[in-house]
Amino acid sequence: MPWGFLMLVDQTWSGLPSQRCKEFMDRHLHCIRLLGPWEYAWADSQGPEATWQRIHLPVEKPPWLETACGNWLLLRRWFHRPSGLGPKHHLRIRLDHLPLGTQVWLNQNYLGTLEGQHLVEFPQSALRLRNELILQVPASQARSWSLWAGMQVALEIEEPP
Repeated sequence: MPWGFLMLVDQTWSGLPSQRCKEFMDRHLHCIRLLGPWEYAWADSQGPEATWQRIHLPVEKPPWLETACGNWLLLRRWFHRPSGLGPKHHLRIRLDHLPLGTQVWLNQNYLGTLEGQHLVEFPQSALRLRNELILQVPASQARSWSLWAGMQVALEIEEPP
């Protein structure tokens, strides 16, 4: 099964490698990392003020610090619907090292705001064949956040036992 390969490749996600791998196996959890390419743009309440710029995340020194103009930093990533999803699979997006207050949007549907948790669950009905994930970061956080180099985003799929 191809999920097993993804699970083993991602065993160093966080914590001790063997501990995270065991957690995946115990929970029947599959993880698809959304590495890149990403796009970013600054926006106000009217929408993006500039064209989308391509970037690979995580990044040590974000280029948006030099072009900051707007109330929100938008980070966008496109991904395809995973194959093999059954009706009992649970889906969520894991967001590590992102500022609190970041809003999560999937296909123009609001999923939630990061308020200490790092997981945002969503129903399978929110997925399309091609999906647009947007992370909307408050400008004050985007300018001062120091952990961009550790940012990781992943789609987690939990199989029923």
